[in-house]
Amino acid sequence: MNTNGKAEAIYHICGKRKNSNDSFMKSCTKDRLVSIIIPTYNYGQFLPETVQNLKEQSYTNWEAIIIDDGSTDDTENIVKQLISNDPRFHFIVQKNQGVAVARNYGLQLAKGEFIQFLDADDLLSKEKLNLQVQHLISHPQVDISYVINNYFLNNKPQDLFPDKELLGFEWMLRIDCMGVDCIKALVDRNIAVISSPLLRTSTLSKSSGFPEGVKRLEDWEFWLELAFNGAYYQFLPDQKAFTLIRVHPNSASFELREMQKSDILFRNKISKYIENSPLSKKDKKVIEKINRRKKNSLLKELIYKTPWRNKELLHEIKEISDPIPFYKYYIKSMNYHRKKLFKMLINK
Repeated sequence: MNTNGKAEAIYHICGKRKNSNDSFMKSCTKDRLVSIIIPTYNYGQFLPETVQNLKEQSYTNWEAIIIDDGSTDDTENIVKQLISNDPRFHFIVQKNQGVAVARNYGLQLAKGEFIQFLDADDLLSKEKLNLQVQHLISHPQVDISYVINNYFLNNKPQDLFPDKELLGFEWMLRIDCMGVDCIKALVDRNIAVISSPLLRTSTLSKSSGFPEGVKRLEDWEFWLELAFNGAYYQFLPDQKAFTLIRVHPNSASFELREMQKSDILFRNKISKYIENSPLSKKDKKVIEKINRRKKNSLLKELIYKTPWRNKELLHEIKEISDPIPFYKYYIKSMNYHRKKLFKMLINK
């Protein structure tokens, strides 16, 4: 979009003109309320940093809705002390029902024109809200603006990585699309962490909210449903706009295995989305092929890494998989492990 076109787009939304685009943008932007939705469960120790991070945002016209999902730590007392002198914060306590329920409740309470999701232990760059609000105002066709994310270990905030495994792997897709192309991208993989996007509240009409009752990947399904219903996604390539994701020490192998199982389960659900969509038969076939390829790749890796003696886990994998690819990879994995064992015995 050229400068004149951009100015006209902003005028169309703001309903007023200024001679200076920069000052006009600032005056237009500052009136837009952003609702920041923060679910928390036993993360009281991180909330002082998160609350301070929001107070330091260059964009100040926001409300933060903190929803305590039945914490058993000192979250309630900590939050009340932190927000006592700032009316922009709202604190709600609910019984433990999961992060999806908490986010959906936050959406019901939100009064802003834009929505920012934020996990209780994560952070936003100082300019993130400001730049993304400007992005959405100057691009009225865009429903969801999203930015880069940086991961950091809890005790090493100075070392940043583009991936959760802290290996330097750039996994995020930079998309600018809607419709079939956007669906293809989101079927291939989740394009962003929960705190990366800023979306228009009006876009929620294209979604049924976060799926409740699931433990993982509820954010991916939320973004995918929006794509199936015509939401326009656009990556904002500004190095000053990013989100910071805290990585906690845990059992890496267990976490990876559980995530892969959740991924397979979700891909079964994706097939239903594809089947029930108004897409053409040709597009459905192409998108389902992407989904099946990714699912089979996950299944193969999961089976190969599962010890033979772990019958319980193998049964769990079998229950969530299609029988033909399951037995195909199971037999191949048995042959693979036999050969590996045979080589080890020979080399002794």
